[in-house]
Formats: sequence, C-alpha cells, structure tokens
Amino acid sequence: MVEPQEDELVLEFFAVKEIDFNGEKRWLGKVQVDKTYTMLILPVEGELLAIHAYCPHEGISLAKAPLVAPHIIECPEHNNRYDLRSGELKGYRVEIRAGKFCLIE
Repeated sequence: MVEPQEDELVLEFFAVKEIDFNGEKRWLGKVQVDKTYTMLILPVEGELLAIHAYCPHEGISLAKAPLVAPHIIECPEHNNRYDLRSGELKGYRVEIRAGKFCLIE
C-alpha cells in the first residue's frame, strides 16, 4: 500500500490496462472510493491526469478521445469539448509511487 504524504488523499488504481492512442500511451484503471470508478489516465503537458473514462454527455468512452488543446479533450462521438480544469470533467493528478499509479488529491 502506498503511504500518503501529509494532507493528501492517495487512491491506488487497480486493474490497469495500457492502451495506445496514435502512438501515445494511455491507461484505463479503476479506483475505489464510495464505489468503483473507471478512470482514463493520460499525459497532459508532461504530467499524468486521470479523468472519468466516459463522456458526461452520453457515456461514450473517452479512451480514444483526442486532446485538441492542452487540457481540452473532445468526445469522439459528438465532438463535445471539455476543459479538464473546469470541473465538468475534472482532471485529477496522478503519480507513480512504488510502481503503482496513484490518484492524488
């Protein structure tokens, strides 16, 4: 188990699967909070971010959704765009600790 540092919440991902999107590595993984959530982990400007893996509009998978600008992801089905900093599709910081993907809040 990964130990949190002071004043942070650390959630370890499980059932992590690597996927390829146009030569870029991304990962799908699950975290357990009050229930289990499937999250997409993707590199954004040199950092790893986790977002809910499905579009809030109609539940379409975002695993193959392009980043059309830094922090802006576009749903591949309806072309809805979401700013990962705005809150509607919030990006959570991810770090690799002790060889495991961890969501840090």
